[in-house]
Parts: sequence; C-alpha cells; structure tokens
Amino acid sequence: MEEEKIIPEGSEQFFIEFAKKNYIELSIVGSLFAFAIFVYLIGRCNNKKGNNFVMFNFLFICYDLAFDIAFLVKNAKDVPGLFRPALLILIISGSINLAMSFAIIIYQRICNPAFSNWLKENNRFAALITIFSAANIQALKIISSNYGGMDVLQVKYSSNGQRAIAWGGVLNLAFQDIPQLVILVSNKDGPA
Repeated sequence: MEEEKIIPEGSEQFFIEFAKKNYIELSIVGSLFAFAIFVYLIGRCNNKKGNNFVMFNFLFICYDLAFDIAFLVKNAKDVPGLFRPALLILIISGSINLAMSFAIIIYQRICNPAFSNWLKENNRFAALITIFSAANIQALKIISSNYGGMDVLQVKYSSNGQRAIAWGGVLNLAFQDIPQLVILVSNKDGPA
C-alpha cells in the first residue's frame, strides 16, 4: 500500500513558504515570547500578590518599540511617502510619552511623600524606567507592580498619578498606534 502525500494548497502553502523564508525572525519572536512567559512565572512564584503581569507587558512594550524601529529602518522606504510619516509618529509619540513621564515623576516627587522617599533611594532605576516609558507610558507601572516582591518595585502612585498614566496610555493609542494602523492600511497594496 502506497502512502499518499499531502500537498498543501492556498493559505497553507503561503504559510509554509512564509515560515521557510522567515524562520530566523519567527524563532527569535518565539524565543522572546517564551522568555516573557518565563519572566512572568518567576515573578508569580516569588510573589502571588504582586502585579506580575506588568513585566510581561513591559516586554511587549520593548517588542513593540523594536518592531516599530525595525519597520522604519527596513520597510518604510518600500512605499513612497511612508518613511516620513512613520518617523514623525515615532518621534511625536515618544516625545509625548517622555514629557508625560517626566511630569508624572516630578508631580509624584512633589505631592507624594512616600514616592519622594522611594525616589531618593532608587533614583537611577527611576530614571531608567522613565526613559523606557518614552516607548509607552504604561512602562511606569513597573515601579508600582510589586513584581516578585522586590522592594524597588513597591512604590505607590497617588490616584492622580495612576489617572495620568491611564490617560497617557490613551494618548499613546491616539498618537502612535492608530496613526500607524491608518498608514499601514492606506498603504497595504504597496507601491503603485
């Protein structure tokens, strides 16, 4: 009895060709995704009461920034007129996020004594997280996450600070994600 060969067609064939062509990139993304799950599980094992998902979210913020930059460098010039809008969106949204992050940190230092004490002890770490928040203001949630029960991640924002971070996320959506989607959809067919 002869074994019958299955021949992929249509979307199956496309997926197989795509996977063969991009196996390195797919391997990297898969490894990073596995790493994100691993980091979440470590935090979960060390402290079940903390917001351990915030580190998983932070890794996705880093991936988003890396993919935005990679798109800008590698693919934006493929479509005429796409490079400048993509670059502007990245610069404007990063500037808005960074300015809001500085404003939130300064406001918390002035109006929140517990935050001010934490900031005196962890000023370098706070500066690093503030810079990371240029990619997405939601990165500021890390320092109040209580991830893994770590003392450096146990500061509390005031209710105004929490509200400002939430509104910063909405602004990030409005100034980065939606314009990127509009540009990509309007140029989905590639160069004319």
